[in-house]
Formats: sequence, structure tokens, C-alpha cells
Amino acid sequence: MFGPLKKLFDLQRRRATDDAAFVARLDPARTILLENLIADVRLIERLALLRAPWLDAGRFASRVAAACAWFEGVALEEGVQGWEGLPLMFFQSASTEEDAQEHMRRCGDATSFYRERFGHLPPAVHYLHVHTNVFDSLDGEWGNGYLTMRPMTGTYSSYKRPYAYDGTFTPKAVNGYVIGYRVTDLPSILGVGPSVATDFFARIVVHDLGHAFLPRTSRKVEGFHNVAMLAAMGTLPPIRYRDRWEGFVHAECTDPSFCLRARDEIAGMRAALGIPSMVEECLLDGYRTWYANAEAERKRRELWGLPRDAQPSDLAAAIETARADGFRINIRHMDPP
Repeated sequence: MFGPLKKLFDLQRRRATDDAAFVARLDPARTILLENLIADVRLIERLALLRAPWLDAGRFASRVAAACAWFEGVALEEGVQGWEGLPLMFFQSASTEEDAQEHMRRCGDATSFYRERFGHLPPAVHYLHVHTNVFDSLDGEWGNGYLTMRPMTGTYSSYKRPYAYDGTFTPKAVNGYVIGYRVTDLPSILGVGPSVATDFFARIVVHDLGHAFLPRTSRKVEGFHNVAMLAAMGTLPPIRYRDRWEGFVHAECTDPSFCLRARDEIAGMRAALGIPSMVEECLLDGYRTWYANAEAERKRRELWGLPRDAQPSDLAAAIETARADGFRINIRHMDPP
């Protein structure tokens, strides 16, 4: 390991040492740290704790390494949080049984919003990036057993506070920002192979690393941050897709220019699917909300500075301009306090 990826590794190792008391409370039977995931790619017994045999740790590390190299090219202007802004990251294995029980519990109230919105969907949809599901506390108690992420929770975040909460919402001091991810069977949920599922997951992690490295991102330019972080992931040799759906999912989570052709991509995919499954419909609807509507297209013109007939080269140039400017686009469009 060398270069920018080693910077991230050293930072993660230091943060784990600084917050050793917090790390020690995480359930050791289902937890690994980011430093393990990028350094211990050949330690099968450690990676096995995630119960995710589909996860290609080497491919994941390559995506994170590309992002680290990309960060090195960001001008250190006002607001850039830099390497010291990056969080301690950990990963825990999910449990389909826990998720099913939590889903049933939430559906128990016949009048609840959850039952109306998600009752007909499988619990696994909460691990899709189009359904942001972040909790700021962990199940368990500091002084009694271990801490785990809540069922059906894709992400845990301490939101840059100097403390973390347990299941009783009791705070415990930590030395910095902490993010956790609950890892589930993404290939089965998405209907894709291991390589595409790995990139889908890496995209979520790189996206969050970008939020911690760059200036704070306003809601107005979250879409630009999204495509910039896809560019940061770099490119890997092409893979052979087993069907059109797999290529569609992979394009959205690796190709920055997907947003420019999203209307046609989504329409073509709908036509090819005929009657989408519940999960396929969740993704198609989520992508339409993100990319293929008048508001998204207006932002690409007015905030990103792209012409109506923008080409991938125009988008790449806009991202590189922002990178050379220290992403002050985030500062210019900051939400009012």
C-alpha cells in the first residue's frame, strides 16, 4: 500500500486507536473497520465477519484508492475539510431475520406512515441508496454487551458530534466523526453479480468520504457532489453483464455522465422490463427523481453551468473546474442558516 490510500489507512488506524474504547464496544463477531477492508483483502477469516462473500475486497479497495488519489487533486481552498475531516468508518454484517422482525414490528400499526409507504416492499429496500436511512444511535448499551447497527439501517452516523449514542440514547465521548455501514446481500436485492454489487456499495462509501473531505455540501448541489464522487471512483476494466438490467445498475453507480442520458436510459429500461419487480421500481423511481425531471435538468444548467445539450466532456470539465477551485461551488450555494 502506498500514496494517498496509505494516508487513508494511517488515518483510519490512528482514529481507531484514539477511539479504542468506542471500537471495543462494537460487536466483534460482525464488525470490521475500513482499515481492515482496504488492507486485509487476503485475510478471508476477517472479511468473513461481514457474511458477504459477494464483496470483492480488492475491487472495493481499488475504488477507494482512486478516490483518495482524486482528493489529492482538490485545491485546498476555503472550507475544504481535507484528510483530517474524514471519519472513522466501520462495517457490520446484517441479518435478514433481524430485518424481517423489525419490518413486521413497524408494520404492526395499521395507521403508520411506514406501513403505508413500505409495508408492501421487502425490508431490503432500506439498503438501497435511493432510500437514505441513517440513524445516529446504535442498539445496545455502553456498559452491557456490544453495540450493533439497527436492523434495516444502511448507515450509522455520529454527524460530526464529539459523542456517540447507544440504544438508550446515552452519549459517549469520541474523538471525531464516525460512520458505520450495515452490509447485506446486495447481489440478491439488486439482481446483479458480485462486481456490480461491490461497485454499488463502494459508491456509497466514496460518496460519504467526499462529504467529509470537501466543503460542506448544500442540498442545492448534492446532485453535483453525487456525480463528482462517481468520477472520483475512477474506471476499472469493463465487465461482461449478464443482462441489460445489470448494465443499467452499473452505469448509474459508476458513470458520472449517466445523469445526462437518464431520461432515455430509464425509459428504455422500463420498456425492456415490462413489469418491474418492487425493487426495480424503487430504483427506477429513485433515479427519475434524481436525474430525469425538470428541476434536476434546471440545476445542471443553472448551478453546474452545463448547456442543454451537454456532453460527457462538458460534465467532466465542470467537475475538474470545481476540483481546481476547491469545490467552492458548495460555498456559493450554501443553504442559509
